[in-house]
Amino acid sequence: MKNYHWLISTQVPDTAFHTSSMAPEAFRYALPKHLYDDHGVRRYGFHGTSYAYVTKQLAAALGKPVSAVNAIVCHLGSGASMCAVEHGRSIDTTMGLTPLEGLVMGTRAGDVDAGVLAYLSERGYSTSDLDALLNKESGLKGLSGGLASDMRAITKLAEQGDSDAALARSVFVERCRKYIGAYAVKLKGRVDAIVFCGGIGERDADCRRRICADLEGLLGCEIDDTKNQFAVDGESVVDVSTQFASTKVYVVPTDEELEIASQTASVADLIQVEKPRVVEEPIVEPSKDSAKPIGNVLFVDGGGATAPAELGLMFAAMTAHEKVGFFRPVHHGFIDRKLALFREVFDLDDVPVEAMCAAASLTRRLHAIDATPARWRGGATLSLLDLTGSLVNLHAGTA
Repeated sequence: MKNYHWLISTQVPDTAFHTSSMAPEAFRYALPKHLYDDHGVRRYGFHGTSYAYVTKQLAAALGKPVSAVNAIVCHLGSGASMCAVEHGRSIDTTMGLTPLEGLVMGTRAGDVDAGVLAYLSERGYSTSDLDALLNKESGLKGLSGGLASDMRAITKLAEQGDSDAALARSVFVERCRKYIGAYAVKLKGRVDAIVFCGGIGERDADCRRRICADLEGLLGCEIDDTKNQFAVDGESVVDVSTQFASTKVYVVPTDEELEIASQTASVADLIQVEKPRVVEEPIVEPSKDSAKPIGNVLFVDGGGATAPAELGLMFAAMTAHEKVGFFRPVHHGFIDRKLALFREVFDLDDVPVEAMCAAASLTRRLHAIDATPARWRGGATLSLLDLTGSLVNLHAGTA
C-alpha cells in the first residue's frame, strides 16, 4: 500500500481581516480617484491574523459568539496598530497602504503631516532618505534622540530621569488614547472590551494603565490595578478590569502562527470551522406559588450613590412586574458606574430616550417626574412609573 504525502501551499494575507469587511469610507484616501482605480492606493491594514485570533479568544472569554463581539483591539509592539471590531469583523484599523500609518512604533513615525515630506524634500532629502527617516529613524527611537527603539529600554531610561525617553513613552500612550476615542465613536459607544496584545500590550502593565486612564465616563472602563499589575506573563487571557466595569479590559496573548495554521487547516478541510450560532435562553416557567405580574414599571433615577435600598427596591419590583426598566439621565451619552452596575446586576436592555419619551406621551404623567431631584444626605430620589397609568414617588434613603 502506497503512502501519499500531501504538500498544501496556502497564502494567509495579513490584510484580509480588514479588506474583507472595511467600508469604502474607512479604506479610501481623499486622493484623486484614479490613484485608487489604477494603482490600488487605499488603506489595507496589517496584523490581520493577530486580530482574527484575538477576536476569537475574546469571544470565548466573554461567552459570546464571535459575531456578537464589539471591541477595540490594541496590538502594541515594535510594530503597533489598533483595530475597531464590530460584530467580530474589522471596520477600521490604524495602518494604511503600508504599516507606516497610525500609532507611534519602535522606529516608525505613524501619523505625520504629509506636508513634512514636501518640506524636507525641498531641503535636500531624497525619496530613499525620507523612507529611511519615517520607517527606521522615527517613532520611539526618533523621539528619544536615537537612544532606543524598544519600549523596555525607553521605560528604563525614563525611570532614570531621561526627559526625551519619558516624552517618547507619553506620545506613544496619547496616540493610542486618541484612537480609542475615535473607535469608540465608530462603535457607537457599544464596546464589550478594550483588548491588549503584542509585546507591549501583553507585558507592560503601566502602559495599559495609562492608556485606559480616565475612561470611566466615556466607556465605563476601569482597570483593577492589582489584576493589571500581575497580568504580564504573556501567556494567559486575563480580565484586568474592575468587577462592574461596563467595558472590560482584557489582556489576550496573540498567536499569529496558530491562526495561520488554523486558517490553512480549515481551507484544506482538515478541521471543521464551527459557524457562530445564536444561543437561545431557555424559557423558565414561573412557579405556581409566584404572584401574578401586575404590569410594567420604569425607574427614573436622578442621581446619588448606589444605595442598598435602591437595589432592594429593584429586586422587589422584578418579582411583581413583567418588565422592569431603569433610566438614569447621563450627559453626553456617558455611562456612569451606577448605570453600569444596574445593567450588569439586572441584565437590563438598553432603551432609547426617545422610547421613554414616547411612553411618557402615552401616560401623560411623566411630566410629574423630577429627573433631577434634590438630594439629601445618604440617599437619592427614585420615581417609579407604572406604565399602566399610576405614578408613585418613592424615596430610597439610608441613615
